[in-house]
Amino acid sequence: MRPGTGRPVLRGWILWLRRGFFQRLTGRGGRRGYFFQAGAGRYNTGNAPQRLWCLRPGREGVIAPYLGAGNPESSVKLIDSHCHFDFDAFAPDRSRVWQRCLAAGVSRMIIPGVCEAQWQPLADLVKGQPGWYAAAGIHPWWVGRIEDLTVSAEGLDQLGHALTSHVREYACVAVGECGLDTAIDTPLAQQEAVFRLQIEVACALQLPLVLHVHRTHNAVLRLLKHYRPPRGGVVHAFSGSEQMAGDYWQLGFYLGVGGTVTYPRAAKTRRTFSRVPLQSLLLESDAPDMPLSGRQGRRNSPEHLPLIAAELAELRGVSTDEIANTTRHNTEMLFSL
Repeated sequence: MRPGTGRPVLRGWILWLRRGFFQRLTGRGGRRGYFFQAGAGRYNTGNAPQRLWCLRPGREGVIAPYLGAGNPESSVKLIDSHCHFDFDAFAPDRSRVWQRCLAAGVSRMIIPGVCEAQWQPLADLVKGQPGWYAAAGIHPWWVGRIEDLTVSAEGLDQLGHALTSHVREYACVAVGECGLDTAIDTPLAQQEAVFRLQIEVACALQLPLVLHVHRTHNAVLRLLKHYRPPRGGVVHAFSGSEQMAGDYWQLGFYLGVGGTVTYPRAAKTRRTFSRVPLQSLLLESDAPDMPLSGRQGRRNSPEHLPLIAAELAELRGVSTDEIANTTRHNTEMLFSL
Protein backbone atom coordinates (compact mmCIF):
# COMPACT_ATOMS: atom_id res chain seq x y z
CA MET A 1 0.00 0.00 0.00
CA ARG A 2 1.20 3.54 -0.69
CA PRO A 3 0.81 5.50 2.58
CA GLY A 4 -2.19 7.79 2.51
CA THR A 5 -3.75 6.36 -0.64
CA GLY A 6 -5.22 3.08 0.58
CA ARG A 7 -4.51 1.63 -2.89
CA PRO A 8 -2.26 -1.36 -3.59
CA VAL A 9 0.89 -0.62 -5.53
CA LEU A 10 1.35 -3.41 -8.07
CA ARG A 11 4.72 -2.88 -9.74
CA GLY A 12 4.64 -5.52 -12.42
CA TRP A 13 3.49 -8.32 -10.23
CA ILE A 14 0.20 -9.59 -8.85
CA LEU A 15 -0.76 -10.23 -5.27
CA TRP A 16 -2.12 -13.71 -4.92
CA LEU A 17 -4.01 -14.33 -1.69
CA ARG A 18 -3.80 -18.00 -0.86
CA ARG A 19 -6.73 -19.56 0.96
CA GLY A 20 -6.03 -20.43 4.56
CA PHE A 21 -2.93 -18.25 4.81
CA PHE A 22 -4.54 -15.41 6.73
CA GLN A 23 -3.30 -14.89 10.30
CA ARG A 24 -5.07 -12.60 12.69
CA LEU A 25 -3.08 -10.14 14.75
CA THR A 26 -4.24 -7.86 17.52
CA GLY A 27 -2.35 -4.59 17.43
CA ARG A 28 -2.24 -1.32 19.29
CA GLY A 29 -5.57 -0.25 20.70
CA GLY A 30 -7.13 -3.63 20.05
CA ARG A 31 -7.18 -3.26 16.27
CA ARG A 32 -7.13 -6.49 14.36
CA GLY A 33 -5.20 -7.04 11.17
CA TYR A 34 -4.40 -9.80 8.74
CA PHE A 35 -1.24 -11.03 7.08
CA PHE A 36 -1.18 -12.41 3.58
CA GLN A 37 1.57 -13.69 1.33
CA ALA A 38 2.34 -11.76 -1.81
CA GLY A 39 4.04 -12.97 -4.96
CA ALA A 40 2.99 -16.56 -4.33
CA GLY A 41 0.65 -19.02 -5.97
CA ARG A 42 -0.20 -19.82 -9.55
CA TYR A 43 0.13 -16.22 -10.77
CA ASN A 44 3.74 -15.96 -9.66
CA THR A 45 5.87 -16.13 -12.79
CA GLY A 46 9.05 -16.56 -10.76
CA ASN A 47 10.05 -12.90 -10.80
CA ALA A 48 7.82 -11.70 -7.97
CA PRO A 49 9.47 -11.53 -4.53
CA GLN A 50 8.09 -13.65 -1.73
CA ARG A 51 6.79 -11.14 0.80
CA LEU A 52 4.41 -10.96 3.71
CA TRP A 53 2.16 -7.93 3.85
CA CYS A 54 0.28 -6.65 6.86
CA LEU A 55 -3.25 -5.34 6.39
CA ARG A 56 -4.14 -3.38 9.47
CA PRO A 57 -6.23 -0.21 9.82
CA GLY A 58 -3.84 2.70 9.54
CA ARG A 59 -0.76 0.48 9.19
CA GLU A 60 0.24 -1.14 5.92
CA GLY A 61 3.62 -2.44 4.89
CA VAL A 62 6.00 -5.30 4.49
CA ILE A 63 6.64 -7.30 7.66
CA ALA A 64 8.74 -10.16 6.20
CA PRO A 65 11.31 -11.60 6.72
CA TYR A 66 10.35 -11.59 10.39
CA LEU A 67 7.38 -13.93 10.03
CA GLY A 68 9.29 -16.23 7.73
CA ALA A 69 6.54 -17.26 5.34
CA GLY A 70 8.25 -17.90 2.03
CA ASN A 71 11.54 -16.83 3.62
CA PRO A 72 13.34 -20.00 4.74
CA GLU A 73 16.63 -18.10 4.73
CA SER A 74 15.59 -14.96 6.54
CA SER A 75 18.44 -12.46 6.66
CA VAL A 76 17.43 -11.10 10.08
CA LYS A 77 17.89 -13.49 12.99
CA LEU A 78 16.10 -13.33 16.34
CA ILE A 79 17.07 -14.96 19.63
CA ASP A 80 14.46 -16.29 22.01
CA SER A 81 15.99 -15.47 25.38
CA HIS A 82 13.57 -17.65 27.38
CA CYS A 83 11.89 -20.75 25.99
CA HIS A 84 11.08 -24.02 27.77
CA PHE A 85 11.62 -25.97 24.57
CA ASP A 86 12.48 -29.12 26.52
CA PHE A 87 9.01 -29.37 28.08
CA ASP A 88 6.78 -32.29 27.15
CA ALA A 89 4.42 -29.96 25.29
CA PHE A 90 6.94 -29.94 22.44
CA ALA A 91 7.78 -33.65 22.51
CA PRO A 92 5.45 -34.68 19.64
CA ASP A 93 6.71 -32.12 17.11
CA ARG A 94 9.83 -30.43 18.46
CA SER A 95 11.81 -30.85 15.22
CA ARG A 96 9.00 -29.48 13.08
CA VAL A 97 8.53 -26.50 15.38
CA TRP A 98 12.24 -25.76 15.19
CA GLN A 99 12.16 -25.84 11.39
CA ARG A 100 9.35 -23.30 11.45
CA CYS A 101 11.38 -21.19 13.87
CA LEU A 102 14.33 -21.15 11.50
CA ALA A 103 12.05 -20.21 8.61
CA ALA A 104 10.68 -17.34 10.72
CA GLY A 105 14.17 -16.08 11.56
CA VAL A 106 14.37 -17.44 15.11
CA SER A 107 17.79 -19.07 14.98
CA ARG A 108 18.84 -19.34 18.64
CA MET A 109 17.21 -19.83 22.04
CA ILE A 110 18.03 -20.00 25.74
CA ILE A 111 16.35 -22.91 27.56
CA PRO A 112 16.17 -22.33 31.35
CA GLY A 113 16.55 -24.92 34.08
CA VAL A 114 13.71 -25.45 36.52
CA CYS A 115 14.75 -28.36 38.77
CA GLU A 116 17.72 -30.62 39.42
CA ALA A 117 16.08 -33.65 37.79
CA GLN A 118 15.70 -31.69 34.55
CA TRP A 119 19.30 -30.46 34.22
CA GLN A 120 20.78 -33.61 32.68
CA PRO A 121 17.95 -34.28 30.17
CA LEU A 122 18.21 -30.65 29.10
CA ALA A 123 21.98 -30.91 28.68
CA ASP A 124 21.47 -34.01 26.55
CA LEU A 125 18.82 -32.25 24.45
CA VAL A 126 20.93 -29.22 23.54
CA LYS A 127 24.04 -31.27 22.84
CA GLY A 128 24.75 -31.15 19.13
CA GLN A 129 21.97 -28.62 18.47
CA PRO A 130 23.49 -25.40 17.13
CA GLY A 131 21.64 -22.43 18.53
CA TRP A 132 20.24 -24.13 21.64
CA TYR A 133 21.78 -23.04 24.96
CA ALA A 134 20.97 -24.39 28.40
CA ALA A 135 20.81 -22.69 31.79
CA ALA A 136 20.52 -24.53 35.11
CA GLY A 137 18.59 -23.52 38.18
CA ILE A 138 15.73 -24.13 40.59
CA HIS A 139 12.46 -22.39 39.67
CA PRO A 140 10.45 -21.17 42.69
CA TRP A 141 7.61 -23.53 41.75
CA TRP A 142 9.94 -26.49 42.25
CA VAL A 143 11.50 -25.30 45.52
CA GLY A 144 8.77 -26.93 47.59
CA ARG A 145 9.77 -30.35 46.26
CA ILE A 146 13.23 -30.12 47.83
CA GLU A 147 13.23 -31.78 51.25
CA ASP A 148 14.42 -30.28 54.55
CA LEU A 149 15.62 -26.98 53.12
CA THR A 150 14.11 -25.05 56.00
CA VAL A 151 16.18 -26.90 58.58
CA SER A 152 19.16 -28.37 56.77
CA ALA A 153 22.11 -26.20 55.80
CA GLU A 154 23.76 -29.39 54.62
CA GLY A 155 21.00 -29.88 52.05
CA LEU A 156 21.62 -26.39 50.68
CA ASP A 157 25.36 -27.05 50.47
CA GLN A 158 24.75 -30.23 48.51
CA LEU A 159 22.39 -28.45 46.14
CA GLY A 160 24.91 -25.66 45.62
CA HIS A 161 27.66 -28.14 44.87
CA ALA A 162 25.46 -30.04 42.40
CA LEU A 163 24.47 -26.84 40.61
CA THR A 164 28.05 -25.57 40.40
CA SER A 165 29.35 -28.89 39.08
CA HIS A 166 26.64 -29.18 36.46
CA VAL A 167 27.02 -25.61 35.20
CA ARG A 168 30.77 -26.06 34.84
CA GLU A 169 30.63 -29.47 33.20
CA TYR A 170 27.99 -28.57 30.63
CA ALA A 171 28.99 -24.94 29.98
CA CYS A 172 25.61 -23.52 30.91
CA VAL A 173 25.17 -19.92 29.81
CA ALA A 174 23.28 -18.79 32.93
CA VAL A 175 21.98 -19.72 36.36
CA GLY A 176 18.21 -19.95 36.53
CA GLU A 177 15.33 -19.79 36.21
CA CYS A 178 15.30 -18.68 39.82
CA GLY A 179 13.65 -16.08 42.01
CA LEU A 180 10.65 -15.47 44.26
CA ASP A 181 6.91 -15.92 43.79
CA THR A 182 4.16 -15.08 46.29
CA ALA A 183 1.44 -16.83 44.26
CA ILE A 184 2.52 -20.30 45.44
CA ASP A 185 2.23 -22.06 48.79
CA THR A 186 5.97 -22.53 49.37
CA PRO A 187 7.02 -20.19 52.20
CA LEU A 188 8.91 -17.16 50.98
CA ALA A 189 11.73 -17.85 53.47
CA GLN A 190 12.28 -21.25 51.87
CA GLN A 191 12.23 -19.77 48.39
CA GLU A 192 14.70 -17.09 49.44
CA ALA A 193 17.16 -19.63 50.83
CA VAL A 194 17.32 -21.37 47.45
CA PHE A 195 17.38 -18.07 45.57
CA ARG A 196 20.29 -16.77 47.66
CA LEU A 197 22.16 -19.97 46.93
CA GLN A 198 21.73 -19.51 43.19
CA ILE A 199 22.79 -15.86 43.31
CA GLU A 200 25.96 -16.96 45.10
CA VAL A 201 26.66 -19.61 42.46
CA ALA A 202 26.16 -17.06 39.68
CA CYS A 203 28.52 -14.65 41.40
CA ALA A 204 31.17 -17.32 41.94
CA LEU A 205 30.99 -18.57 38.35
CA GLN A 206 30.66 -15.12 36.78
CA LEU A 207 27.39 -16.02 35.04
CA PRO A 208 24.17 -14.06 34.50
CA LEU A 209 20.95 -14.87 36.34
CA VAL A 210 17.58 -15.65 34.74
CA LEU A 211 15.03 -14.28 37.19
CA HIS A 212 11.42 -15.23 37.90
CA VAL A 213 9.82 -12.39 39.86
CA HIS A 214 6.13 -12.45 40.71
CA ARG A 215 4.88 -9.74 43.05
CA THR A 216 8.23 -9.75 44.83
CA HIS A 217 10.17 -6.97 43.10
CA ASN A 218 11.14 -5.20 46.33
CA ALA A 219 12.46 -8.38 47.93
CA VAL A 220 14.37 -9.39 44.79
CA LEU A 221 15.89 -5.93 44.37
CA ARG A 222 16.98 -5.97 48.01
CA LEU A 223 18.88 -9.22 47.45
CA LEU A 224 20.40 -8.05 44.19
CA LYS A 225 21.62 -4.84 45.79
CA HIS A 226 23.19 -6.92 48.54
CA TYR A 227 25.00 -9.38 46.28
CA ARG A 228 25.59 -7.17 43.22
CA PRO A 229 25.94 -10.06 40.73
CA PRO A 230 28.83 -9.02 38.46
CA ARG A 231 27.24 -10.38 35.27
CA GLY A 232 23.74 -9.13 36.00
CA GLY A 233 21.01 -11.07 34.27
CA VAL A 234 17.47 -10.74 32.93
CA VAL A 235 14.11 -10.29 34.61
CA HIS A 236 12.06 -12.79 32.65
CA ALA A 237 8.56 -11.67 31.57
CA PHE A 238 8.95 -8.23 33.12
CA SER A 239 5.66 -6.46 33.80
CA GLY A 240 6.60 -3.75 36.28
CA SER A 241 6.70 0.02 36.13
CA GLU A 242 9.17 2.24 34.33
CA GLN A 243 10.74 3.13 37.68
CA MET A 244 11.15 -0.53 38.58
CA ALA A 245 12.67 -1.21 35.18
CA GLY A 246 15.23 1.51 35.82
CA ASP A 247 16.13 -0.01 39.20
CA TYR A 248 16.89 -3.36 37.55
CA TRP A 249 18.76 -1.79 34.64
CA GLN A 250 21.03 0.10 37.04
CA LEU A 251 21.95 -3.26 38.58
CA GLY A 252 22.83 -4.73 35.19
CA PHE A 253 19.57 -6.63 34.61
CA TYR A 254 17.85 -6.68 31.24
CA LEU A 255 14.08 -6.90 30.86
CA GLY A 256 12.35 -9.77 29.04
CA VAL A 257 9.66 -8.71 26.55
CA GLY A 258 7.13 -11.49 25.94
CA GLY A 259 3.59 -12.11 24.81
CA THR A 260 2.10 -9.75 27.41
CA VAL A 261 3.11 -6.81 25.24
CA THR A 262 0.60 -7.92 22.57
CA TYR A 263 -2.37 -7.42 24.93
CA PRO A 264 -3.92 -3.93 24.67
CA ARG A 265 -5.14 -4.21 28.27
CA ALA A 266 -1.54 -4.51 29.53
CA ALA A 267 -1.24 -0.74 29.42
CA LYS A 268 1.44 -0.36 32.11
CA THR A 269 3.71 -2.98 30.59
CA ARG A 270 3.30 -1.58 27.08
CA ARG A 271 4.00 1.93 28.29
CA THR A 272 7.12 0.78 30.13
CA PHE A 273 8.52 -1.04 27.10
CA SER A 274 7.83 1.97 24.90
CA ARG A 275 9.97 4.23 27.13
CA VAL A 276 12.88 2.26 28.60
CA PRO A 277 16.16 2.08 26.64
CA LEU A 278 16.03 -0.44 23.81
CA GLN A 279 19.49 -1.51 24.96
CA SER A 280 17.84 -2.92 28.11
CA LEU A 281 15.41 -5.28 26.34
CA LEU A 282 15.47 -8.95 25.30
CA LEU A 283 12.80 -10.83 23.35
CA GLU A 284 11.31 -14.01 24.79
CA SER A 285 8.45 -16.40 24.11
CA ASP A 286 8.33 -18.29 27.44
CA ALA A 287 6.83 -21.07 25.32
CA PRO A 288 4.84 -23.19 25.81
CA ASP A 289 3.37 -20.59 28.20
CA MET A 290 2.52 -16.90 27.78
CA PRO A 291 0.44 -17.10 24.56
CA LEU A 292 0.05 -13.98 22.47
CA SER A 293 -3.19 -12.02 22.30
CA GLY A 294 -5.71 -13.92 20.24
CA ARG A 295 -4.05 -17.26 20.98
CA GLN A 296 -5.21 -17.76 24.56
CA GLY A 297 -5.65 -21.38 25.56
CA ARG A 298 -3.27 -22.66 22.88
CA ARG A 299 0.35 -23.78 23.15
CA ASN A 300 2.72 -20.88 22.68
CA SER A 301 5.68 -21.41 20.40
CA PRO A 302 9.04 -19.69 19.78
CA GLU A 303 8.05 -19.36 16.12
CA HIS A 304 5.74 -16.53 17.22
CA LEU A 305 8.64 -14.40 18.48
CA PRO A 306 8.58 -12.23 15.31
CA LEU A 307 5.08 -11.08 16.24
CA ILE A 308 6.40 -9.86 19.60
CA ALA A 309 9.21 -8.04 17.79
CA ALA A 310 6.73 -6.41 15.41
CA GLU A 311 4.49 -5.30 18.28
CA LEU A 312 7.43 -3.83 20.20
CA ALA A 313 8.55 -2.00 17.06
CA GLU A 314 5.13 -0.43 16.69
CA LEU A 315 5.02 0.59 20.35
CA ARG A 316 8.40 2.31 20.07
CA GLY A 317 7.87 3.76 16.61
CA VAL A 318 10.94 2.08 15.14
CA SER A 319 11.56 -0.55 12.49
CA THR A 320 11.40 -4.25 13.22
CA ASP A 321 14.95 -4.37 11.87
CA GLU A 322 16.09 -2.17 14.74
CA ILE A 323 14.25 -4.27 17.31
CA ALA A 324 15.69 -7.51 15.90
CA ASN A 325 19.25 -6.28 15.63
CA THR A 326 19.42 -4.54 19.00
CA THR A 327 17.73 -7.28 21.04
CA ARG A 328 19.88 -9.90 19.36
CA HIS A 329 23.00 -7.95 20.30
CA ASN A 330 21.72 -7.52 23.86
CA THR A 331 21.13 -11.26 24.21
CA GLU A 332 24.56 -12.10 22.78
CA MET A 333 26.21 -9.72 25.22
CA LEU A 334 24.35 -10.99 28.28
CA PHE A 335 24.85 -14.71 27.64
CA SER A 336 28.24 -14.43 25.90
CA LEU A 337 26.94 -16.18 22.78
